[in-house]
Amino acid sequence: MGGAALAVSIIALVITGVGWFASYWLNARTQKQALVNSLRNEARLTLTDAIRDFHDWCAEIHTLAAAMPVDDITSLAKTAEHHEATKRRLLQLCTGSRQLIWLRRLEEYETLFPGTASVRVEILHMLQAACESGSTLADQHAPGSPPPKDRLDAFGTAIFDILALTWDLLIYLQNISIGQITGSRIPERAPADPSSIRLVADKRGLLTMVRPTQLET
Repeated sequence: MGGAALAVSIIALVITGVGWFASYWLNARTQKQALVNSLRNEARLTLTDAIRDFHDWCAEIHTLAAAMPVDDITSLAKTAEHHEATKRRLLQLCTGSRQLIWLRRLEEYETLFPGTASVRVEILHMLQAACESGSTLADQHAPGSPPPKDRLDAFGTAIFDILALTWDLLIYLQNISIGQITGSRIPERAPADPSSIRLVADKRGLLTMVRPTQLET
């Protein structure tokens, strides 16, 4: 009888220990996930503010590009002072670092959003090329000597493509940080033109940049 009672006590002790360990493991896992979710959401808010500032940068770039003469310079009645101000501001925006801040923030939070690493580098290269093009256009901007319209259009398209990609990124960040908590997801952007460049997340949460040439093949 004494041996049987001891065996029962040991079994009960083992069951209690296993239960305590399982409870501890689940609580630790839950707390860790809650911490990750909190960090991701804080990072999302910081990135959203930085991306919105980039949107303001894009808006000013668009305004300046639209103000540059593309047809008959005399019909626009632009003064030399206006040309110089537009040129100076466009150069300032394209050669500054304001447009890169959101990408730097994204790099800082790469451990929280590892799925953005590849597209971040691609977007950086796109933005650098667009800024170089904008600087060249600004240098060519002078009364009576407007930049070529096709180059202005190409510059505007490059900026718009990057702007559209940031909207894809905002959707991705919300789905990763909030969607996993709420169980709901925001649909990916569906541009009217299906050949438009965009970011697409795979089942692993990795972002890929889909270009028009990829869609045609």
